Amino acid sequence: MTSRAKVKSKEELADVIKKLKESGKTVVQCHGCFDIIHPGHVRYLEQSKKFGDVLVVSLTPDKYILKGDDRPYMPQELRVNSMAALEIVDYVCLDSDSWAGPLLDMVQPNIYVKGKEYENTHDGVFGQERKIVEAYGGQVYFTSGDVVFSSSRLIEDFKKKFALDYEVFNVYCKRNNITLNNLLSRLDSFNDKKVVVIGEVILDEYVHTEVLDLAAEAPILTLRPVETKTYVGAAGIVSKHLKNLGANSSLVSIVNNTSPDTLYIEKDLTDTGVSYDFIRREKTPTIKKTRFIADVQKLLKIDYSEPITMTGEEETQVVELIKKKHADADAIIFSDFAYGFVSDRIREEVTAWANDNEIKVIADVSSTLGGNISKYKNTFLITPTEKEARMVFDDKKSGLSNIAHRLISLTKSKNIIITLGANGVLAFKNQPFKVYGKDENYLENEFIPALEKNAIDPMGAGDAMLSMSTLVTVSGGSIAEAVYLGNIASYIEVNKIGNIPIKLSEVKDFLMQRSELTDQLND
Repeated sequence: MTSRAKVKSKEELADVIKKLKESGKTVVQCHGCFDIIHPGHVRYLEQSKKFGDVLVVSLTPDKYILKGDDRPYMPQELRVNSMAALEIVDYVCLDSDSWAGPLLDMVQPNIYVKGKEYENTHDGVFGQERKIVEAYGGQVYFTSGDVVFSSSRLIEDFKKKFALDYEVFNVYCKRNNITLNNLLSRLDSFNDKKVVVIGEVILDEYVHTEVLDLAAEAPILTLRPVETKTYVGAAGIVSKHLKNLGANSSLVSIVNNTSPDTLYIEKDLTDTGVSYDFIRREKTPTIKKTRFIADVQKLLKIDYSEPITMTGEEETQVVELIKKKHADADAIIFSDFAYGFVSDRIREEVTAWANDNEIKVIADVSSTLGGNISKYKNTFLITPTEKEARMVFDDKKSGLSNIAHRLISLTKSKNIIITLGANGVLAFKNQPFKVYGKDENYLENEFIPALEKNAIDPMGAGDAMLSMSTLVTVSGGSIAEAVYLGNIASYIEVNKIGNIPIKLSEVKDFLMQRSELTDQLND
C-alpha cells in the first residue's frame, strides 16, 4: 500500500476498522502529536504493533497543539505524510478534535495504546479516553517506556539545523491557495487603492561613526562622525511604503511650523508622491531621533520630542479633515507611536466614521512610550508585536493563541496578526476554539517563519509588514496572504540600513525566487 493510500478520513477509517474486525483482525490504535518522529516514537509504534494485526495512528491537528507559539514545528500535512511513510504503520488519520475520545468512540479499535507513564492515570483527558475505550469493550495497553525521547527538547536543540523552512512555506502556500500568479495579480491591484495614514511622523537621523578608542576619563566610547543620513520614519515611512507599492497615499500628522526638519519632511514626502496635511505648531518640536552607528551596530539613540496634548480645536480639525478629504479612502491606518497626536477623540470618532462608510481601519502602536493596542476598538485589523499583545493583560506566560482570543474579544477587531520579530509571524483566523479539559479559549492560527533571522537593521520591519498587509486586505486578499507578502516586505526592509521604502519591483523579483511558488508551476 502506498503512503497516500494509508491516509484516511475519520469516516473512511471507521469503515476500514469495521471490516478488519469483522474479518477477525485485531486493530491497535495510537494517538499523539508526533511533531518530529524520533526513536522513542518508533519504539512506541513497534511495541504497539505487536499487540495486534493492524496499526492505526491518529494525529492531533495543528491548532490544538499548545506546546509553544511556533509549534508544531512540522505542519500537520508533513506530520501525516511522515507517519504514513513508516512501513510499520497501516493507516493514518488526522483527527479533528483536541483529544482522541470522539475518534475512539467512532472507530472503536480493539486496543488503544499509550506510554507507560499513563498506566496509573484514571482522570483528566486520558482518563476519559480510557473510559470510552472500556465502555465499548476495547482494551487499553501500555508500552514498556524503556526508551524516552522528547520532541520538544529535540526541536529546541536542533531546530536551526533541521532547515524545514521550505517545507513550512510550501505547506502554508498550498493550505491557503497562495500561488505566484495570484500574488502577482494582487500586487498589480494596489494601484487603484487609497490609504490614509494617521500618526506621528518622525525624522530619523543616522550618524555613522568610526570608533576611535575608549575615553580615558570614563568608560565611554570615543566616536568620530563619518556620515549623517536622514530618513522620514514612523507614520511617514508607512505612507512612503504605500506609495512605493503603488497606492494613493496620504499622511495626517503634526509638526513644528518653522523647523528645518519639517521642511525636510515635506520635501521628502512631495518627492515620493505622498500627499499630506499637518497640524502645525509654533513651540512643539517636530519629532526627531538620532542614532549613532558604528558599522551596522547602533550604539546610542537620542529622542528629540515632547509629549503632545491635542487641543479640542486641533482634534476637530483632524476629524473634519479626514471626513472631508478622504471619504473615498479604502483604508485608514493608525500608526500610533504614543506621543499623543492620536487622541482618544480622534481615534474613536475617525474609527466610527470609517466603519459607517465601509472604510477598513487598521491599527498599529509602538510600545516604547506605552502605546496600548487595546485602545483601538472595532477595527478591521490590529498588528501588535508579541510584547505589545502581552502588555495589554500583563501576561507573560499564556500562549499567544489565548492572548489573541482575549485581545480580539476586548477590542472587537475582526482580525489580528501578531509579529514575533526574528521568530516569525502568527496569522490568526478569528476562529475561536476550546481544548478538551481546559477552560481557556483560543484562536486558530498559522505560524510562518521569518525570512531573515539576522537583520541588518530591524527598525522598520513592522512598518513594512503593516503597509503590505493593509494593501493586501483592502484589495481582497486573505489574512494568510497578507502575512505571506508582509513577511517578504519585512525581509526586504530589514536588509537596508535606514528607513528606505520598499519597491513593488523588489517584491515581485523576490517572489520569482521563492521555490515554494515556482515549484507549483512545475507540478
